[in-house]
Amino acid sequence: MRAAIFDMDGTLVDSMPYWRQHLRDLLAENGVDYGPQMDRIVNSQGAFDLLMEAVKPNHPDISRSEVIAIYQGRMLEDYQTRIQPKEKALAYLSSLRKANIPCCIATATPRYLFEDMLVRTGLAEWIDFSITVPEIGKGKGQPDIFLYCADRYGLPPQSCVVFEDTLKALRTAAQAQFYTVGIADPAAVGDEEAIEATADRYIHSFQALLDQPLDFGGKKNG
Repeated sequence: MRAAIFDMDGTLVDSMPYWRQHLRDLLAENGVDYGPQMDRIVNSQGAFDLLMEAVKPNHPDISRSEVIAIYQGRMLEDYQTRIQPKEKALAYLSSLRKANIPCCIATATPRYLFEDMLVRTGLAEWIDFSITVPEIGKGKGQPDIFLYCADRYGLPPQSCVVFEDTLKALRTAAQAQFYTVGIADPAAVGDEEAIEATADRYIHSFQALLDQPLDFGGKKNG
């Protein structure tokens, strides 16, 4: 490994419970119950599409970008005051710095939400740069954001590791020849087995990578 590319939400920071709570609230405000199967529906369909279906009947003139802005805007205070790094994330980033392995963030979250959070939580100290899906112009169903990071480091995908908590992003990175580490997160309900099968390494905590550093020789779970 010569560079590490980290997703942020659900990977480096424990933010998914906040995203899901605001999604529940917005759906409830529009008469939709967040039932026991909703997490699986969100993971397969996407939160934005689900919100559009819920909001449109009551607000027929609202645009997709407006719905997204409302949803994301409710997260601002959480990023500013509540969201914290995942267990042992800071310790793992510190270990990579000691090993002279550069680290960056590739996230779908808009920059205005998270930049202050990175400073507040101490994550900014270990991150060379961050890049967002809005800035790239393509989602994580396409490899562009990961390739951008590799290119900034002057490395081929095979020399970089992508850390992700979602099945779609892991599949994209794997198909682009990146080494992949799947990060367990409760929001990935229903996708756990597929994530574990897709990733070169699957972990429940960064402690696993502190105890057993990455090995490119084969698949290992921790």
